[in-house]
Order: sequence, then structure tokens, then C-alpha cells
Amino acid sequence: AYRDTSKPRLRFDTALGGERAPLWDCSATGEISGLIESHGIGDIALAALEGMSARLEQCIRLMEERYSVRTNTLLLVGGPARNKLWNWITRQAVGKATFATTFTDASLLGAALLGYAAAYDGREPDTSIAARLQALSRLSSRHPLIAPVEVEGPA
Repeated sequence: AYRDTSKPRLRFDTALGGERAPLWDCSATGEISGLIESHGIGDIALAALEGMSARLEQCIRLMEERYSVRTNTLLLVGGPARNKLWNWITRQAVGKATFATTFTDASLLGAALLGYAAAYDGREPDTSIAARLQALSRLSSRHPLIAPVEVEGPA
């Protein structure tokens, strides 16, 4: 286990959903509860990672319900994907096969896909769009900087 069970569990209720989160509220606040004198900075950091993973799981569940889709796989991309402990905690929280990229700057690909979606005018058949996105996915998954790896438990 990665947690010291001799101390009460800290809870970090985050308001860090981000501006792209489905229920984002710029005035939301977070809190840490269960803090006692024997908790150290590591305990607080672990609670923060668990809180962010729990929030991510809520966002995923909401999007799956909203769009009537389910996935068994999660791909973590961007700067936080460098943190192997957070990746593993996230895997536990979401209950999905979880992979992380070795490429941490996901902003360009994400922005390109969002721009494409925003510019979509409905004239192109969905099958054509899907084929191009699938080709892009295959290209990016083979890129040496991306190469997703399965998230493993901490050593």
C-alpha cells in the first residue's frame, strides 16, 4: 500500500477542475479535512493527488453519462503524466486501464482537434472524419515522443 494507515486519512476536496471541466466554477473553493499534527507535507501532497484523481473520475463519469459512451481505457497526456504516483492513483480512482504518454506537451494536438471540431460544418461525412482521426491517432501513437506506456503501481 502506498498510504500510511497508522494516521487518519486526509481528504482533499479540490476545486481544481479547470476551465475545460464540465462543471467548472471559477468561484469554487477546495478544502483539506482530517489534518492532524502528525501529518506531514507528504501526506498533504498525497491527499492532493487523490483529490485531483477523484475529481477527474467524476468528470469522466459525467461525460460518459452525458454523451452515452463508455471506455475501458484512459490515456493521460501532458505535464502531470510525468508523475508516476499520480498516474497510478488516477488508475485506481477511475478503474480503467490507464496509459501515460512520454510526451508532455499535448497542447498542440488538443488545440488542433478542438479547432477542427469547432470548424466542422456538417458537409463532410462522419466516416471520413473518423478515418482521418484514426489515422492521426495511429500516427501519434507511434511517435517516439508519445509512445504510451501502461501505468504501473509505485515501486
